[in-house]
Amino acid sequence: MTIRYEFGPRPGMPPVTVYWYQKAGGDAYLPPGMTAEQARQIPGTGPQLAASGGRGGFGPPGAGGGAGRGAGAAGAVGAAGRGAGAAGVAGAAGLGAPAEAGRGAGRGGQQQSSGYNCIFVGSKGYMGTSGRGEGVGLLPGSRWAEYKLPNAYLSRSPGHQRDWVRACKGGAPACSNFTIAGPYTEWLILGSAAVHTEGKLMWDNVKGEFTNGKQVMQWVRPTFRKGWEIRL
Repeated sequence: MTIRYEFGPRPGMPPVTVYWYQKAGGDAYLPPGMTAEQARQIPGTGPQLAASGGRGGFGPPGAGGGAGRGAGAAGAVGAAGRGAGAAGVAGAAGLGAPAEAGRGAGRGGQQQSSGYNCIFVGSKGYMGTSGRGEGVGLLPGSRWAEYKLPNAYLSRSPGHQRDWVRACKGGAPACSNFTIAGPYTEWLILGSAAVHTEGKLMWDNVKGEFTNGKQVMQWVRPTFRKGWEIRL
């Protein structure tokens, strides 16, 4: 499955296109001309990054996924277009399905996956993450082996639960507070709705509806039982 999101320009940010690839196993996306073996981190080389606040993903790079690649950007099942006010995505990305436990090892236990389930495509190269954002690395692995991290300047999260409790007690806002999580969830739902129809859908961010897809609005908002409706 391939979904193409097209975000319009936002204050201080140009238009951006995000691709979502979903595949049962293996790499849903690999940079052109790069094999999974080349993309993987080289054990014991490059910056060693640990996930903050506990493990919340699906394992380190190299753990999971079978061999193979997904289709390119052409032939999208559905697409959602959205105007100003969209979540600030920094660059085009190809995102694959999370690596499945117990899969990905070929004969002799050799890994057949890059180990990344999210790859960001930039103007100067590629960056991948595993799990839910941990396991950061540059592609190919040889580039990460030579990379030196810049000095840290962003505050680190103490962990999901502690981050939330701290915000509840009047501390710093949670890393993914509703001003971030709300728009993020909204555009993900648009992709879920898009797979139920053919062609390109246009989303009105102000009205909160598709301007050319009334038939898929049922997939945007849940249906509540009588007496259990939510009124805002």
